[in-house]
Amino acid sequence: MSCVKVTHANPKALQKDVNAMFKTMQTEWTSIQACTVLEGMYIAVQGDVEQYHEPKLVYTAKVGSFIKDVLSMEPKRFVLKVESWVVGNFDTAGTASQQLSLTKLISLCRQHIQDGLDIILPTLSHPPKKKVKMNYNNYEGKIVKTYGVALENFPGTVQNPGKIGCCEDLIKLYDLLFKGACSWTKLTSDKLMEHIAKNKEH
Repeated sequence: MSCVKVTHANPKALQKDVNAMFKTMQTEWTSIQACTVLEGMYIAVQGDVEQYHEPKLVYTAKVGSFIKDVLSMEPKRFVLKVESWVVGNFDTAGTASQQLSLTKLISLCRQHIQDGLDIILPTLSHPPKKKVKMNYNNYEGKIVKTYGVALENFPGTVQNPGKIGCCEDLIKLYDLLFKGACSWTKLTSDKLMEHIAKNKEH
């Protein structure tokens, strides 16, 4: 197994090293699977909210089918759940969100929202060529109207989690995001017009 020596303290420099390492690992995993006919997956996520590593997941076809058909979620959604669990330092599922500090709750909510947006936009018939950053200040104009996607089941008006002052409300939002109850969805033409009209009423 190849290894990249990690010597950087700078988070972005470390991210570059991690990406290079995982690219090599992905090639080696594909080779091993082809030679041995093994089925499995390799997953890697950031260990702290201060890191910038993107979630990494390599899996074989049957494992991908298991995640979709048995766990009822897309592989990318699965790895995001693992990342939230790891970053939150959870011991038990029942009190997971309540163990987080306010800063971590805000960071994880923002990350879930951005990661979900990163997942859905490339699936559009005309996906953006560059990464789109979540725009909380002009969510309706820059995100909904521009790309035809919406963050469904957000408690109240979609806003920057950092502006939600109540800890209980942040916990509610995080739980909804973590469980997938609050997630990005593509809007049909009719739904988009309905969404725009409804927004004008408020």
